[in-house]
Formats: sequence, C-alpha cells, structure tokens
Amino acid sequence: MAEIRIELDVPARMRDGTVLRADVYRPDGAGPWPVLLSRLPYGKQTPMMTSMLDPTAAARRGFMVVLQDTRGRFASDGEWDPFTAPGRLVGRVGQRQGAEDRGQAPVQGEHPGHTPQPGEPLLGDHHLREGQEVP
Repeated sequence: MAEIRIELDVPARMRDGTVLRADVYRPDGAGPWPVLLSRLPYGKQTPMMTSMLDPTAAARRGFMVVLQDTRGRFASDGEWDPFTAPGRLVGRVGQRQGAEDRGQAPVQGEHPGHTPQPGEPLLGDHHLREGQEVP
C-alpha cells in the first residue's frame, strides 16, 4: 500500500489577505501530482465529503487531494455570505476566489496544471463558475 502524507488546516493567503484553510492528502515523496481540489461550505472534515471522494484512497493512487473550507466557514477566515459580495459562493467573486485558490498554496508548484474539482451540485455550480476565471 502506498504511503501518504496528510496535513490539516494548511493556510492559503488570498490576494485580499483572507486565509483559507485546507486539509491536504498527498502521496509521500516528490511530486508533481495531479490535484483534486474541492472548496466547500459544509466543513472539509464532514463525512459527506469523504462519501463523494475518499482523499486517502485518491492519495494512495497518486493524486494530491485538497479539501478547503470556503471563505468564512469552519477553519477558514473571512465572512460567509452565499448571496452577496464579498463572500458569496457563486458569481464573479466566487469565480475569482476559486481561480485564485488554484494558484495559491498548498498546491502551488506541486501540480502539473489542470485541477479537476469533484463535488455535489452546489460545489459543481461553484467550480463551473470559478473555472471561467482560471489564471
């Protein structure tokens, strides 16, 4: 069985100074690895998330998995407001936030490029919108 490394509440500072935190599961050793990134308002350590994507199994198969709490939710800083700027989950601010996340730690410099984003409908809408602003 492949060895993995797990880091909890890894900070990523956004352009506006807000710190978002993620749990990162990665294969042991040197990358780069393909990255599966999921930002969610439900708590990155909830059983719901691992029922959609088993981060340990994915890391053992060679993926880096980043489960990040959305701005203002659980371990992430900022203000949560799903419908209006600046903390909204969807719309232009949500798009910028997601596109920016893919360019920030904990995945910066450790992945080969494209970042698939697993998730349920709310996450899917969010990921679709942020994909329109990939840096």
